[in-house]
Amino acid sequence: MKESAITLPYIPTEEFSEILTIFQYILIFSGVSLVLFIDLLVAVIGIHLIYVSNIIQDAIKYLNNIDLLENATRNLEEIFKLHCEIIEKINEFSNSVSLMFLSQISTTALMLITIFYIVQQFIFDYLTLLLIIAAVTFQLFITCFLGQIVEWKMEQIYDEFCQINWYDLSLVNKGKYLICLQMAQKCYGMKAGGMYNVNMMMFIQIIKLALTYAAIIQSVVL
Repeated sequence: MKESAITLPYIPTEEFSEILTIFQYILIFSGVSLVLFIDLLVAVIGIHLIYVSNIIQDAIKYLNNIDLLENATRNLEEIFKLHCEIIEKINEFSNSVSLMFLSQISTTALMLITIFYIVQQFIFDYLTLLLIIAAVTFQLFITCFLGQIVEWKMEQIYDEFCQINWYDLSLVNKGKYLICLQMAQKCYGMKAGGMYNVNMMMFIQIIKLALTYAAIIQSVVL
């Protein structure tokens, strides 16, 4: 009878091979489901922030409408409140997943260094190598891509503020407009460990870092 891939203490492997195999599949499925659930939760929150930023951009564009200048005061107040709310939510979201992003980046970098070092020592099929690298970096790529979109959307809010006809606003509304513009100038986005910006530049830097350290380890070992 075919042996199971795992064994449990005090349980005969030969007699309960099917049960142990089923137990192994349950563990694998539970682990994969947990990881996917966490990633899906992060993705849903990120997509929500992206859609809110789109709403803010559309509201800013309406400030150029001459027919709505009479309601500019109320519109600027609503945009200001919504902008403050999304900034607060981005900061809270970044703080809540900061350590998770940092551990994800660290483990992915270590795994890539190990893979690149092993590849330099042994001959691998290129397709197999690409599949391994894709499997290791997929989760980090999705996180960095989502962080890049959030950062890009916040920059677009500043661009939209710069394109409105601010000279048509009243003196009071010009002061409110300057406050909104000053807030939009700052860079907002997700951070890993509260220090590193989570974006596509980080993803590229991790790949470069892994290749560099793998080459250094190979030169030291040889």
